[in-house]
Amino acid sequence: FYRVLESPNGRVQLRLVDHQAAHGIDLLPPSGVVAFPGEPPIAVLRYDIGGTGIGGTSTAILEMGPKIVAIDPRTSGIQQDAYVDDVDGDGKYELLVVNDGWAHYFSMASAAGPEFWVVFDRVNGKFEPACRKHRRAYRTWIASNLKTAEAPGLPPPDRAEFYASALLYAAPIGGIA
Repeated sequence: FYRVLESPNGRVQLRLVDHQAAHGIDLLPPSGVVAFPGEPPIAVLRYDIGGTGIGGTSTAILEMGPKIVAIDPRTSGIQQDAYVDDVDGDGKYELLVVNDGWAHYFSMASAAGPEFWVVFDRVNGKFEPACRKHRRAYRTWIASNLKTAEAPGLPPPDRAEFYASALLYAAPIGGIA
């Protein structure tokens, strides 16, 4: 990352402020905007670290203030994938982090298994779990998994994975109903 500086004589200079390295790096939305009011803009980086599926990527949320600081929480499960999005359409961004702690449920050789999103709100400069505050999003994810699980012709292991994902989405909000 470079900071753009303009000298008194009007020349533009770039100053290296942070270096990121990986096999491949994507800059994801909403990078470059103030996602959390009263805080510096953020950068959402997706690193390609090799392999297939969710285990082959890692995500970092960086605060682009005077110092570049990683602000993403690592609080439950093996969280490797994350997004910053407005999950409920209220105009405020939330952090969604995949909890793939059940990823090897069906096969120890790969990341085949259920996973679910954990939703965090940004409160006083910290991320706090906010799953129950976003029940509508969770109910949508539950319904989507149940609909997929009931699709005709779906192989039994895949059907079980979608049912398990629906149950995992239900747990943080206190049930399916």
